[in-house]
Amino acid sequence: MTQSLQKTQIIRATVDKVFSYMDDLSKTGMHMSQSSMMMAGSKLELEHVSGPEKGMGATFRWTGSMLGFELDFMVAVTSWIKNREKVWETIETPKFGTQ
Repeated sequence: MTQSLQKTQIIRATVDKVFSYMDDLSKTGMHMSQSSMMMAGSKLELEHVSGPEKGMGATFRWTGSMLGFELDFMVAVTSWIKNREKVWETIETPKFGTQ
């Protein structure tokens, strides 16, 4: 089952500028790469694995631990239309285990 989340908000900036920001996983994934309540004080490391850093085919790996569990998973951009759409999903089987 595919799930999605959508929210509409007015932002006073050009489409290019907003889409460029949203297309940067280091910015939109900040909640996972910095210690936060959402991550229970933990943080994960983000690594660019292959493809471009933005756009179709961009592939990244998240690794680290949270609440004593090791996490290791990869995400890839599977659909991308400049200034309009970005779809990414977890690829391969995520690794999840105890330390």
